[in-house]
Parts: sequence; C-alpha cells; structure tokens
Amino acid sequence: MEAGFPPGTKPAAMVRASSPKIGERHAALVSDLLEEFRAPIVDSIVLWLINKGIVNIEEDFEHRDGGCFLSDSGRKKYLTAFIQRMEGSIQTPDGDQPRWDLLQPFNLK
Repeated sequence: MEAGFPPGTKPAAMVRASSPKIGERHAALVSDLLEEFRAPIVDSIVLWLINKGIVNIEEDFEHRDGGCFLSDSGRKKYLTAFIQRMEGSIQTPDGDQPRWDLLQPFNLK
C-alpha cells in the first residue's frame, strides 16, 4: 500500500503510462497538481534568496541554450533554503506541524 492511499491504488504521479497519450496527460496532470504549491513554496523561497542577496547572478546562474539556469552553487543554495523552509513548522487547528505534512494528501495517524 502506498502511504495514505487505499490498498491497490497509487498516486497519479507514480502510475506508469504505456500509451503515449496517457503519458502526455500524466505529465500535464503532475504539472497541474504541483502548480498549487509553486507560489507559496517555490516562488517565496526564490524571492527570499534574491531579496536577501543570497544568490549571486555571476556565481549562481548559467546562461546557455537561450535560457538562464541555476548553477551547482545556485541549486545548492536553493535546495538548502527549501529544506529549511519545509522543516519549519506552521500553526494549524491541530497545533504546530511540519510544512512537509502539507504535501501529503492523507495524513493517516
């Protein structure tokens, strides 16, 4: 059994599609599901890193292939901030809980 899911079921992100059409829909579904977490988690961390001057445009970004990408040092800084943010607790009606718990669809106790 997958954690938090009924016996014999899996979360959509774990289903392997054998049909190309299903595979395309699967990628779109995963993207749609993750979108809800982008602004409150990802965007806020990015803005915090920029506003605090933690990331440096010369050291932490690579400009290639017509785009701008995080370098190894930029990824390390982002992931460190992400883990710190997610390990912090938030106030809920049930008391303090780690932010990680927000990403679990069912919290079986």
